[in-house]
Amino acid sequence: MRKSITFILLCLMSLSVSAQALKGLVVGTDKEPLPFANVVLLKDSTFVSGVVTDDNGIFVFEQPYSSANKIKIAMVGYEDYLAPIAPTGDFGTITLKESSVMLDEVVVKANLPTTRLKGNAMVTSVENSVLSKLGTANDVLSHLPLVSESDGSFTVFGKGTPLIYINGKLVRSSTELQQLSSENIRSVEVVTNPGAQYSSEVQSVIRIKTIPPKGEGFGANLYDQISASHFARNTTDISLNYRHNGLEIFGNGYFYFGKRNNKNEAEMLTYGDNTLHQFINAESDVKANNLYGKLGFSYQFLENHSIGAYYRIGRERDDVHSYGISNVSLYTQSELTSSDEISYDWLNKGIVRPVQEANLYYNGSFGKLDVDFNADFTQSRGDRSDDQFETNANNPDDDRHIVSAGLKKSRLLAEKLILSYPVWKGSIELGEEYTNSRLNYANTYDGAPIDNSLTDIHEDNIAAFASLSQTFGVVNISAGLRYEHVNYKYFENNQLQKDQSKDYNNLFPTFSLSAPINKVNLSFSFTNKTRRPTYRQLDGGIEYINRFSYQCGNPKLQPTKIYLFQLMGMWKYFFAQVSVNHETDAIFWKTSAYKDDPAVKVMSFENVPHYTQLQVAIGAQPTIGCWKPQPVIGMMKQFYTTTYRGEKLSLGKPFFSFTLENLFSLPKNWTLGADFQFTTAGNGQNTFMKPTNKIDLLVRKSFLNNNLSLTLYATDLLNNYPDRTTMYSGDIMTYTYNQFESRSIRFAVRYKFNTTRSKYRGTGAGENEKSRM
Repeated sequence: MRKSITFILLCLMSLSVSAQALKGLVVGTDKEPLPFANVVLLKDSTFVSGVVTDDNGIFVFEQPYSSANKIKIAMVGYEDYLAPIAPTGDFGTITLKESSVMLDEVVVKANLPTTRLKGNAMVTSVENSVLSKLGTANDVLSHLPLVSESDGSFTVFGKGTPLIYINGKLVRSSTELQQLSSENIRSVEVVTNPGAQYSSEVQSVIRIKTIPPKGEGFGANLYDQISASHFARNTTDISLNYRHNGLEIFGNGYFYFGKRNNKNEAEMLTYGDNTLHQFINAESDVKANNLYGKLGFSYQFLENHSIGAYYRIGRERDDVHSYGISNVSLYTQSELTSSDEISYDWLNKGIVRPVQEANLYYNGSFGKLDVDFNADFTQSRGDRSDDQFETNANNPDDDRHIVSAGLKKSRLLAEKLILSYPVWKGSIELGEEYTNSRLNYANTYDGAPIDNSLTDIHEDNIAAFASLSQTFGVVNISAGLRYEHVNYKYFENNQLQKDQSKDYNNLFPTFSLSAPINKVNLSFSFTNKTRRPTYRQLDGGIEYINRFSYQCGNPKLQPTKIYLFQLMGMWKYFFAQVSVNHETDAIFWKTSAYKDDPAVKVMSFENVPHYTQLQVAIGAQPTIGCWKPQPVIGMMKQFYTTTYRGEKLSLGKPFFSFTLENLFSLPKNWTLGADFQFTTAGNGQNTFMKPTNKIDLLVRKSFLNNNLSLTLYATDLLNNYPDRTTMYSGDIMTYTYNQFESRSIRFAVRYKFNTTRSKYRGTGAGENEKSRM
């Protein structure tokens, strides 16, 4: 009996060695991970099972295979790798050798999903897909699941504006996305619950990974885009670089000039003993002229160490000419008692110079320890002058001439350090971040009943964070914690305001769990975030809009605390996301009377105690021949009740959205796109928004082995994408209609030679603080 037990134990011990999960990392001769390499298990020469490496070159056989005794790895352009299965099951790093045999033509047919779920991120493969033929990174991002684009700005469904990174380097300007060709992108990750290394205010991140660089010498990327709507606009971007061994020197020039036309309507009803009705019909012509230049270098020394720096300087100028008519009527018990018709003509001139930005970074490895350090500096000065004439048709003695001037100065210093080290079945990440910011606002008025204002804001933010990720078979677990200390000081007329100055000490935990159940990949995550008011929202100075409308911030605003629960799933090419977002001290717009004058309204901000929102999105991303459709249905419903005219008003009508993106990859390097978007009416915060719809078209043709490309865009063909919002605040209802000239025709030309992605590895510091400024 004892011998039988011993025999069984020996068998089980043997199985525990040979029948276990296998894993490894596949790289090429250039030490870069090789995505989509075929990894095959063999029993002698008989096929047992196979997988494909992910974007990072990692393969994992989740199930044990006791019958296999060999592993074979194949990748086009490299020699096959054949070896016995390691006793531990962990192959470590496997380096493939380049093959001396050149293939004339290879045809690969597959029906793999373009997007897959990896942890709490949706990863889209761009390389060798129709997405790689769209033109620029801007075009790729606008066709990702749960990502939408409007006039060059991106939002993630239910998560707002994301931080965007290219190879770990933060994108600071949309021009960087224009400079990156879609053909150089390997994959894009959309993270909807970022971990502890990101600021507590960051709710979404997009990470772009490019194809490894090849080639040295001089390279250039020239881009020009002409847009036509009501007026014409032109954008020119010139990028030059020189690479030799580990040194790269790069420069960039960006030029924009053009004119836009915006139409605005506003209607305001104030209820009380008397009813005040105000209606404004306005139109603006905005002329802008922006110039930027950038110069920098990066140098990779030894094998795993890189340093670099850049300096960017620019100037922004805009002239705004606004004109319109305002009608004001006062009703007593439904009878008209007085009315005014006021026309105004307003000229605003603004210039920001210089806009300065600098970054210094070090990136390296000491054994298994990875180090990433960044230091950043930004500074700008903006001057504004206003000249406004108001004419009262019913009372000439009430005509006004208002002259005002404004000055805004900002400065930011920031640094960030991240250390990462492999631990057990995963890795640990430790880091710290510090930002020091200073802002100054000064406003003067002549001819308006508003006091001059001088505001200074000083803020220091110190953060420390740690995160641990582990993989147990098919289960991946990640947890993190971020601590932030904020010292905020508010000054009016050079006097410290102690009631508005605060110290904050907060802990922000994050957690995620991902695992497949049958054939469905699932991911659950929880994050605790915050949303601090922007500095403009905190500025208590009054800004004159017209004689009936003012605008100001609220120095007493508190940061919003956010608790986010999210569940994501993916099966084949279908994906779904469900999230619940609960906020305390949420920041809402509000409208109130100015100094008890019912005729003059001030638009400002206030904290709301509790606010909850449910978000659901379901979509698919199949490939049918040359056609790649992407339908997505979304729903956002909030749970919020406000007080309007002394009674409770429920604002819970949900939004439903439907988008259908279509891409066609045709012969002769032609690419066609047709996108449709529709959103129903619904409630958001204390507003009701009317439905919108949009149709966009794209045609692209490339020449000279894709070095020259021509792209034609048609945006918002039906011209039905305005902002139509009704806001309820106390006894005041405000309706606004804003038409921002979204319908346009754009034509873009790109020519490039000897271009590869930049080797610059600076990731930046204090990025959320820059957006607040």
